[in-house]
Amino acid sequence: LSLSLSLSLSLSLSLSSIQSPLPMKDSTFNNRTYTIALFLFFFTFILSFITFHTSFIVSVLLSLIASYIPSYLDGSEYTADGRCWVGCINSTIWKKSMSGWSLKVDPAVGDGMGKFDPQRQIVFAAFPHGVMSYGHGAMATDGIGWHSGGYHTRDRRDLGASVVFKIPIYRDFLLWLGMVDADVKVAKKILQSGRSLYVLPGGVMEQ
Repeated sequence: LSLSLSLSLSLSLSLSSIQSPLPMKDSTFNNRTYTIALFLFFFTFILSFITFHTSFIVSVLLSLIASYIPSYLDGSEYTADGRCWVGCINSTIWKKSMSGWSLKVDPAVGDGMGKFDPQRQIVFAAFPHGVMSYGHGAMATDGIGWHSGGYHTRDRRDLGASVVFKIPIYRDFLLWLGMVDADVKVAKKILQSGRSLYVLPGGVMEQ
């Protein structure tokens, strides 16, 4: 069930994706994880449907859940690469849902005039986090033109609270948006990889 919902969201975002260039790059495709997932799907289906004569629908659901496990346990959130998917970040869905939003860069950043080198490696901290973290959504996607508008054109990763990566499907959604675990070791890996780092202090405490 988790995998089917994840695949449905994946397809809808792919179909709505536009082709304007973005600085962020797709993460490396993990063939091993998906090979194991495919094996578990067919193995579980054969075991439940043929061996134990479980109904077809139940067998499919069990197979989908089993095939989702490798992705859930692959540890992508603890790497600098993560599981970033530019097609999700660049989807027109975000532009439509954020059409009424406006973006303002605080003069306190950069050179004191609200400007900074868009190609420079930076640690970008924004606050407040807020209960719903709308600001993070605006910067994580291209809904208000944060990427395509040239505010910051260097590849980056965002930090997210550890607990959110424990929630099935939601974790995949955040990983697609370029978020990884807010651990000091992970943050260091990101900076060492040459990427910029985005963080919104407050997180769980504000929620």
